Amino acid sequence: MNIICTHNLTKTYSHKDGTIDAIKDITLDVEKGCFVTITGPSGSGKTTLLLTLAGLIRPTSGSFSFLEQDLTKVHDSELAKFRRRNVGFIMQSFALIPYLTCIQNVMLPLALIKTSNQKQIEEAKSVLETVGLGKRLNHLPRELSAGQQQRVAIARAMVNSPSIIFADEPTGNLDPLLSVEILDFLKEINQKNNITVIMVTHSPVAADYGTVKIHLDNGEIKSIN
Repeated sequence: MNIICTHNLTKTYSHKDGTIDAIKDITLDVEKGCFVTITGPSGSGKTTLLLTLAGLIRPTSGSFSFLEQDLTKVHDSELAKFRRRNVGFIMQSFALIPYLTCIQNVMLPLALIKTSNQKQIEEAKSVLETVGLGKRLNHLPRELSAGQQQRVAIARAMVNSPSIIFADEPTGNLDPLLSVEILDFLKEINQKNNITVIMVTHSPVAADYGTVKIHLDNGEIKSIN
C-alpha cells in the first residue's frame, strides 16, 4: 500500500537571473512502513522535496497524494489538518522551545488537535518514557545533552501517533556515536510502529539505514535503490 504518490512534482522559484526548478518532474511512490533516505549534493532539492511531501511547501505543478487523498489543491486549512493528524517532524536544530520543559514540548502537537490536558500529559509522559527520558520530564532543553534533546524532538514527532515522520538531517548536530544511537532509534520506531520515515541526510552512514534510497541531483531523481 502506497502512503505517498507523486506525479511530475515540480517546485519553481523566481530569481533575478530567471526561474529555478528546485525539484523537477518528481514521480515517486512511497510504500507505507518503509524507511526512505534522500541524499544528494547541496542545492539538489532534498529539503524542498521533503517539505513539499510534508505539505509545508505547495508545488508549482504536478501532484502528490497521501493515502490516495490528493493534497495538491486542497485549502491551507486542510493541509494543516493533514499535518496535525498524520505527520511528525524532526529537525537538525531540534527546534525545542527553550522555556518549556521536556513534557511541555512534547505536549504541543496534542494541544494543536485540542486533546484534553490530562490526555496530553499522559501521552507525552508515555512517549518520553519510550525514548528513555521518563526521569527528565520537567527538565528544560538546556539541561539536556544534544542526544537527549534530539530524543525529546523524536518524542514530540511520535506523540500524535503519526503515519509518517519527516526528518531533515536529524543527526547533523550530533557526534558519530550519538548519530548512530538516534538512527537506531528511528529504525526501531519505523519497524515496531510501522511508521513511515522519510529522512534527508548528507551522511552515507545515515543513508544506509534506508530500505529505499533516493539520490537527487539538480532537482531530479537520479537513482532509487
